[in-house]
Amino acid sequence: MASKVMEAASINNVLAEQLERLPASPGVYLMKDAGGSILYIGKAANLHSRVRS
Repeated sequence: MASKVMEAASINNVLAEQLERLPASPGVYLMKDAGGSILYIGKAANLHSRVRS
């Protein structure tokens, strides 16, 4: 149980670091399912804000 909690915390840290590296500029993003198939293609005036929402 503790190892799963540690693994989840590690994943959250990685995601937080990736989020901080996203630019606050316009861009296009993809939403994918677990298998990697594209579900949605979107555009945003501020990628950083869009991903945080």
